Amino acid sequence: MTTSFIPDANLPSLNNVYLNLKEKMKLYPNLVKITDIGTSTQYRNIKSVEITNNINLLEIGKPSVRYIANMHGDEVVGLYLMHNFINYLTSQNDTFVNTLLDCLKFIIVPTMNPDAYYETYKYNNTHKQRNNLNNYDLNRNFPDRVITTVFPVQPETIAIMKWMNNSDVVLSANIHGGDVVVNYPFDGNMESTTIYTGTKDDDVFRHISLTYAKYNPRMGNNHSCYQNEKGFKYGITNGAA
Repeated sequence: MTTSFIPDANLPSLNNVYLNLKEKMKLYPNLVKITDIGTSTQYRNIKSVEITNNINLLEIGKPSVRYIANMHGDEVVGLYLMHNFINYLTSQNDTFVNTLLDCLKFIIVPTMNPDAYYETYKYNNTHKQRNNLNNYDLNRNFPDRVITTVFPVQPETIAIMKWMNNSDVVLSANIHGGDVVVNYPFDGNMESTTIYTGTKDDDVFRHISLTYAKYNPRMGNNHSCYQNEKGFKYGITNGAA
């Protein structure tokens, strides 16, 4: 899932993001749980935030939804969104939010690439650090069913893979910056051609993508971030097409 940057956003520093998480867990011990799932190249903690009612109880059958943001350090909109989403879930004492938290567990990684976000923030976005501090694109660092991967797997990637293997979810989204679109699998095919390549449950992915885009007018109305370019039809795209 990608979206455009909010131009007037006051971005939080990495330290403030993590202090905010710590404060949320202190204020709402029955709602918020924070786990260090690994460390970055420069040994910064990568944090997972779980938010649900009765967080300390094992509620069998309660589905979990996972969000991972800021895989690319210069795509700051994901961290900004997750920072505010966490604040929203923990500060809105209304029927809608309570129903969400009764029925779902939200699992959020505000930044997968804290080193690069730190560098981008430090230089006020004038020096944009996209890759991790070993200069690897983390979005191309996972095992691939099409391309044989020969590069060293990075600490951030290892942390996310181990964490994902130990957490069961029914839905997961990775938030990027750039085009305003929901991108759904597959992202490639064995022939390495630009052609629609869906999964066996393609109808489910399309339905979820269309539903999200429908409630995001800029996305659903084929809006593009770039002048003289058309957006994506209905605000969605198959990654391989």
